Amino acid sequence: MIEQLEYYMEIHPHQHYIEGIRTENAAVIREVYDAFFPDIKRFILKNRGTLSDAHDVFQEGMYLLHHEITNKNFVIRSGLNNWFFIVCRNVWYQNLNKKAKMPMTSEMKTDIISEDISLEEKLLEQQRKALYLSKFGELTEGCQKVLTLFFEKIKMSEIAQKMGYSNANVAKKKKSLCQKKLIELIVADSSYRELSTR
Repeated sequence: MIEQLEYYMEIHPHQHYIEGIRTENAAVIREVYDAFFPDIKRFILKNRGTLSDAHDVFQEGMYLLHHEITNKNFVIRSGLNNWFFIVCRNVWYQNLNKKAKMPMTSEMKTDIISEDISLEEKLLEQQRKALYLSKFGELTEGCQKVLTLFFEKIKMSEIAQKMGYSNANVAKKKKSLCQKKLIELIVADSSYRELSTR
């Protein structure tokens, strides 16, 4: 089960955004803007800022996110939108402090890479895991067996032997096809888009 959940994390709905930012894909970056900017704008406007400030903070947040993704072993364990909001919130608080508009509080000094997961986020992760497990159950018995062995970190040569395949390369190809099918099932589900944007 632990290995299955680790695999689930590898296909986190926001992984699409992460890879797009890593490769500087303009279309994906636009998707990130459309998905994340409204929350940033709402926060800035409620905290003594302007629309121009919101755009500046968003750009700074994107710069920091790109730096994290391209220069470090970036792993997201909760929604990327939550991580990004924390980054932008701290950027804005730091800007306000520099302008002496308001004093810095201990809350404002929160580490920008903090990923404290609220109850709501935990429930969201449970929903995502439930979707993954549900779609895993829709795979053929053969695919379930291959992926289960893979999750258990069994060597490809051993998987080939257990499954009756001619060699490890065949087992690796079968595993890849089953992974692809699982991802397709997840993405095709009507609840996927809702969960990926929360």
